[in-house]
Amino acid sequence: MPILTEKDKAALKEMFEESLVGPVKLLFFKSVVCELCDDEEALLNEVAELSDKIELEVHDITEAKELAQKYGVENAPGLVVTPPDRVVKAVYTGAPFGYEFSALVEDIRSVSRGQTGLQPDTVERIKAIAKPVHIKVFVTPSCPYCPRAVAVAHKFAMENELILGEMIEAQEFPDLANLYNVYAVPKVVINERVEFEGAYPEKQFLEFVLEAVEE
Repeated sequence: MPILTEKDKAALKEMFEESLVGPVKLLFFKSVVCELCDDEEALLNEVAELSDKIELEVHDITEAKELAQKYGVENAPGLVVTPPDRVVKAVYTGAPFGYEFSALVEDIRSVSRGQTGLQPDTVERIKAIAKPVHIKVFVTPSCPYCPRAVAVAHKFAMENELILGEMIEAQEFPDLANLYNVYAVPKVVINERVEFEGAYPEKQFLEFVLEAVEE
Protein backbone atom coordinates (compact mmCIF):
# COMPACT_ATOMS: atom_id res chain seq x y z
CA MET A 1 0.00 0.00 0.00
CA PRO A 2 1.49 3.38 -1.03
CA ILE A 3 2.55 5.78 1.72
CA LEU A 4 2.27 8.97 -0.33
CA THR A 5 -0.89 9.97 -2.16
CA GLU A 6 -0.77 10.51 -5.91
CA LYS A 7 -1.35 14.21 -5.29
CA ASP A 8 1.63 14.37 -2.91
CA LYS A 9 3.80 12.48 -5.37
CA ALA A 10 2.93 14.87 -8.18
CA ALA A 11 3.69 17.91 -6.04
CA LEU A 12 7.00 16.49 -4.82
CA LYS A 13 8.04 15.44 -8.31
CA GLU A 14 7.43 18.95 -9.61
CA MET A 15 9.31 20.46 -6.67
CA PHE A 16 12.28 18.15 -7.17
CA GLU A 17 12.39 18.88 -10.91
CA GLU A 18 12.52 22.60 -10.19
CA SER A 19 14.91 22.65 -7.25
CA LEU A 20 17.29 19.66 -7.29
CA VAL A 21 20.71 20.26 -8.83
CA GLY A 22 23.21 17.62 -7.73
CA PRO A 23 22.87 14.01 -6.57
CA VAL A 24 21.59 13.09 -3.12
CA LYS A 25 22.13 9.80 -1.33
CA LEU A 26 19.66 8.45 1.20
CA LEU A 27 21.44 5.92 3.40
CA PHE A 28 18.85 3.83 5.22
CA PHE A 29 19.79 1.44 8.00
CA LYS A 30 17.22 -1.12 9.14
CA SER A 31 17.02 -4.22 11.32
CA VAL A 32 14.83 -7.29 11.59
CA VAL A 33 13.47 -6.16 14.98
CA CYS A 34 12.49 -2.67 13.84
CA GLU A 35 8.73 -2.16 13.78
CA LEU A 36 8.64 0.81 11.39
CA CYS A 37 11.55 -0.10 9.12
CA ASP A 38 9.37 -1.59 6.38
CA ASP A 39 7.08 1.44 6.32
CA GLU A 40 10.01 3.85 6.24
CA GLU A 41 11.76 1.90 3.49
CA ALA A 42 8.53 2.00 1.46
CA LEU A 43 8.30 5.76 1.93
CA LEU A 44 11.93 6.29 0.94
CA ASN A 45 11.49 4.15 -2.17
CA GLU A 46 8.54 6.29 -3.19
CA VAL A 47 10.57 9.48 -2.64
CA ALA A 48 13.58 8.16 -4.57
CA GLU A 49 11.39 7.20 -7.52
CA LEU A 50 10.38 10.85 -7.94
CA SER A 51 13.80 12.05 -9.11
CA ASP A 52 16.79 10.48 -10.82
CA LYS A 53 18.98 12.68 -8.61
CA ILE A 54 17.93 10.78 -5.47
CA GLU A 55 19.60 7.44 -4.74
CA LEU A 56 18.37 5.17 -1.97
CA GLU A 57 20.89 2.77 -0.44
CA VAL A 58 19.52 0.24 2.08
CA HIS A 59 21.63 -1.61 4.64
CA ASP A 60 21.12 -3.91 7.57
CA ILE A 61 22.55 -1.95 10.48
CA THR A 62 24.25 -5.03 11.94
CA GLU A 63 25.90 -6.05 8.68
CA ALA A 64 26.92 -2.47 7.81
CA LYS A 65 28.06 -1.48 11.29
CA GLU A 66 31.19 0.38 10.15
CA LEU A 67 29.28 2.39 7.55
CA ALA A 68 26.62 3.28 10.10
CA GLN A 69 29.26 4.42 12.57
CA LYS A 70 30.93 6.53 9.88
CA TYR A 71 27.74 8.56 9.57
CA GLY A 72 26.87 8.55 13.26
CA VAL A 73 23.95 6.11 13.04
CA GLU A 74 23.48 3.97 16.15
CA ASN A 75 19.88 2.77 15.89
CA ALA A 76 17.40 1.43 13.36
CA PRO A 77 15.53 2.82 11.66
CA GLY A 78 18.33 5.22 10.87
CA LEU A 79 18.51 7.50 7.85
CA VAL A 80 21.22 9.83 6.56
CA VAL A 81 20.78 12.48 3.88
CA THR A 82 24.17 13.15 2.33
CA PRO A 83 25.91 14.02 -0.93
CA PRO A 84 27.57 10.93 -2.41
CA ASP A 85 31.04 12.49 -2.47
CA ARG A 86 31.44 13.52 1.18
CA VAL A 87 30.20 12.67 4.66
CA VAL A 88 27.31 14.73 5.98
CA LYS A 89 25.89 13.56 9.29
CA ALA A 90 22.28 14.67 8.90
CA VAL A 91 20.68 11.76 10.73
CA TYR A 92 17.12 10.62 11.40
CA THR A 93 16.82 8.17 14.28
CA GLY A 94 13.26 7.04 13.82
CA ALA A 95 10.93 7.43 10.87
CA PRO A 96 10.42 10.93 9.39
CA PHE A 97 6.64 10.66 9.43
CA GLY A 98 4.09 13.36 10.13
CA TYR A 99 5.52 16.86 10.26
CA GLU A 100 9.07 15.48 10.09
CA PHE A 101 8.58 14.56 6.45
CA SER A 102 8.93 18.26 5.61
CA ALA A 103 12.38 18.25 7.24
CA LEU A 104 13.40 15.33 5.03
CA VAL A 105 12.28 17.14 1.89
CA GLU A 106 14.17 20.28 2.93
CA ASP A 107 17.30 18.22 3.62
CA ILE A 108 17.13 16.66 0.17
CA ARG A 109 16.85 20.08 -1.45
CA SER A 110 19.67 21.59 0.64
CA VAL A 111 22.08 18.73 -0.05
CA SER A 112 21.27 18.71 -3.76
CA ARG A 113 21.80 22.46 -4.13
CA GLY A 114 24.86 22.52 -1.89
CA GLN A 115 23.31 25.48 -0.09
CA THR A 116 21.86 25.48 3.40
CA GLY A 117 20.37 28.94 3.30
CA LEU A 118 22.04 29.88 6.58
CA GLN A 119 23.26 33.45 7.01
CA PRO A 120 26.88 33.99 5.86
CA ASP A 121 28.11 34.93 9.34
CA THR A 122 26.42 31.82 10.78
CA VAL A 123 28.15 29.65 8.18
CA GLU A 124 31.51 31.26 8.96
CA ARG A 125 31.18 30.56 12.66
CA ILE A 126 29.91 27.02 12.09
CA LYS A 127 32.82 26.20 9.78
CA ALA A 128 35.27 27.52 12.38
CA ILE A 129 34.22 24.89 14.93
CA ALA A 130 37.14 22.47 15.33
CA LYS A 131 35.69 20.05 17.89
CA PRO A 132 33.11 17.28 17.43
CA VAL A 133 29.55 18.38 18.10
CA HIS A 134 26.58 16.06 18.58
CA ILE A 135 23.20 17.77 18.42
CA LYS A 136 20.26 15.60 19.48
CA VAL A 137 16.83 16.93 18.57
CA PHE A 138 13.95 15.03 20.15
CA VAL A 139 10.69 15.24 18.21
CA THR A 140 7.28 13.66 17.72
CA PRO A 141 5.45 13.32 14.38
CA SER A 142 2.59 15.55 15.59
CA CYS A 143 4.83 18.49 16.59
CA PRO A 144 4.55 21.30 14.01
CA TYR A 145 7.57 23.18 15.40
CA CYS A 146 9.97 20.26 15.51
CA PRO A 147 10.98 20.26 11.82
CA ARG A 148 12.42 23.77 12.25
CA ALA A 149 14.77 22.58 14.99
CA VAL A 150 15.74 19.50 12.99
CA ALA A 151 16.39 21.60 9.89
CA VAL A 152 18.79 23.91 11.73
CA ALA A 153 20.71 21.01 13.30
CA HIS A 154 20.99 19.29 9.92
CA LYS A 155 22.06 22.48 8.14
CA PHE A 156 24.82 22.93 10.72
CA ALA A 157 25.93 19.35 9.97
CA MET A 158 25.96 20.10 6.25
CA GLU A 159 28.34 23.02 6.83
CA ASN A 160 30.82 21.18 9.09
CA GLU A 161 31.62 17.46 8.98
CA LEU A 162 32.53 17.53 12.68
CA ILE A 163 28.87 18.18 13.49
CA LEU A 164 26.36 15.37 13.84
CA GLY A 165 22.78 16.59 13.72
CA GLU A 166 20.43 13.84 14.89
CA MET A 167 16.66 13.84 14.94
CA ILE A 168 15.36 11.35 17.51
CA GLU A 169 11.71 10.33 17.39
CA ALA A 170 10.81 10.25 21.07
CA GLN A 171 7.85 7.90 20.73
CA GLU A 172 9.89 5.31 18.85
CA PHE A 173 12.77 5.55 21.30
CA PRO A 174 11.16 6.08 24.71
CA ASP A 175 14.26 4.86 26.55
CA LEU A 176 16.30 7.68 25.03
CA ALA A 177 13.52 10.15 25.70
CA ASN A 178 13.42 9.09 29.34
CA LEU A 179 17.20 9.20 29.63
CA TYR A 180 17.22 12.83 28.49
CA ASN A 181 14.09 13.81 30.46
CA VAL A 182 12.09 14.72 27.38
CA TYR A 183 8.77 16.18 28.57
CA ALA A 184 8.20 18.62 25.71
CA VAL A 185 9.39 18.75 22.11
CA PRO A 186 11.42 19.85 20.37
CA LYS A 187 14.08 19.26 23.00
CA VAL A 188 17.68 19.79 21.98
CA VAL A 189 20.73 18.34 23.74
CA ILE A 190 24.21 19.36 22.58
CA ASN A 191 27.31 17.37 23.56
CA GLU A 192 25.50 16.16 26.70
CA ARG A 193 26.19 19.60 28.22
CA VAL A 194 23.75 22.17 26.92
CA GLU A 195 20.03 21.63 26.46
CA PHE A 196 16.93 23.66 25.69
CA GLU A 197 13.36 23.31 24.54
CA GLY A 198 11.86 25.02 21.52
CA ALA A 199 12.66 25.79 17.90
CA TYR A 200 15.09 28.70 18.13
CA PRO A 201 16.27 30.75 15.12
CA GLU A 202 19.67 29.81 13.73
CA LYS A 203 21.65 32.54 15.50
CA GLN A 204 20.30 31.64 18.95
CA PHE A 205 20.70 27.94 18.17
CA LEU A 206 24.31 28.63 17.19
CA GLU A 207 25.02 30.32 20.52
CA PHE A 208 23.93 27.17 22.33
CA VAL A 209 26.25 25.11 20.10
CA LEU A 210 29.19 27.41 20.76
CA GLU A 211 28.46 27.30 24.49
CA ALA A 212 28.59 23.49 24.38
CA VAL A 213 31.89 23.56 22.45
CA GLU A 214 33.52 26.08 24.81
CA GLU A 215 32.69 24.27 28.05
